Amino acid sequence: MSEDHSKPKASEAPAASASATSAKYDGMPTSAIAARESELNYTREKLQITSEEQQSTNVELITVNAELQGKIEQLADIKSQLIGDDLLERARAVLETLVPWESELQSASGTRFLARVQPYRTLDNFIGGVVLTFTDISQRVEALAVQVARTRRSDRR
Repeated sequence: MSEDHSKPKASEAPAASASATSAKYDGMPTSAIAARESELNYTREKLQITSEEQQSTNVELITVNAELQGKIEQLADIKSQLIGDDLLERARAVLETLVPWESELQSASGTRFLARVQPYRTLDNFIGGVVLTFTDISQRVEALAVQVARTRRSDRR
């Protein structure tokens, strides 16, 4: 009899891979093999879900960062009314460092403000932007100026 050295037929290929797969499970009961394959399928599905959740989270972060940048850019409108410090840069710095900032500023009309920039934290401790507060301190500054002037006059006597 002569040996057939021809290539295996396509119908024989799955049998070869099936025998290689079954070699891994030699001696294992069929129920254990089914349980292991079920466990592998469960793990694959769980990894797929985790990957999709991670992609979704990345998209959300990109969206939130874009929204924050847009909100910071809106500060340029406020800045145009104030003399002195650059609120836009201060807000960016507070957002990056999470260190609050405070300073006295004056508007173009002469009103004096105590300006504060603080990180905005949501209830779940997520930094959601910055909070700007402006307190009109014009009367306090004027009262302090009057008091300093009186003190100087009394010191000259």
